[in-house]
Amino acid sequence: MRRLRHNFGRTVTSPAKRREQPLIVKRGSGLGALVILMLSALGWSSLQVTDAAATHISRVGVVSLLGDTFHAEHTGLTAFNQRSYDVEVPEWQIDRDVTEYLVAKLTSANLSAGSVNIEPNRVKDFYRLWPLQQKRRMDSSKFNQLFTLASAQGYDTLVVTIPTFEPSGLYSFVNNTYGFSERTALGRSNRSAWGAFILRVFDVGTRKQLANAAGIPAEKFDNDIEWKSNFESYSAEEKAELKRRIEERLRGQIDAAFSETHLFAAPSP
Repeated sequence: MRRLRHNFGRTVTSPAKRREQPLIVKRGSGLGALVILMLSALGWSSLQVTDAAATHISRVGVVSLLGDTFHAEHTGLTAFNQRSYDVEVPEWQIDRDVTEYLVAKLTSANLSAGSVNIEPNRVKDFYRLWPLQQKRRMDSSKFNQLFTLASAQGYDTLVVTIPTFEPSGLYSFVNNTYGFSERTALGRSNRSAWGAFILRVFDVGTRKQLANAAGIPAEKFDNDIEWKSNFESYSAEEKAELKRRIEERLRGQIDAAFSETHLFAAPSP
């Protein structure tokens, strides 16, 4: 089975090889169907933890690096109908919710699991802004610190959720991770709260990747919520509902990732 790689910094792969890197997911106006089609076209497949590797999993550390940025996007038939904006929502604590859900999932699989304390780092410290494109890419040196932190805290296995990414020349830029989108065409409109991520599993000692899975946005509609061109136009109740639905989608995608890759088949007690 083909191994998957994530490029946290500069890439030097050939065009032919780049076509084989299956976890490159461009976040556009489409949701689940579009992402699934793209993954299939790229030959995407998940990498499973083998039975031999599973027997060495003793204590699992979890880190979520999805960040605090909510992305709103309106897409129409022409470029004149495109609108989008980003807003920081640290009070939503999406990474904490994802981490807690993953820890509970691992614990239910009879594994010892906990959250890796990344302090004094913050999630945004793991990304660099690339000025020319005004896009972010992951800081590979910061990411490598996760292994040191996990080892110091007694974890032998590391589970990380990171954004999907897209290639741009020699660099890989991260995509938007969660938000609320509206697509309109011919007088019809569909709206959806969504989230997308890559889940990676590493052996802490060797830093070898053991498994991965893509959290693919589900094609679910939320047409009862209005898309607004300014985040502050949403009421407190509407913001809370958007947060709840995004968390619900992310949790469902975590469940699907577990089912798809058999990531944490714990050894018999």
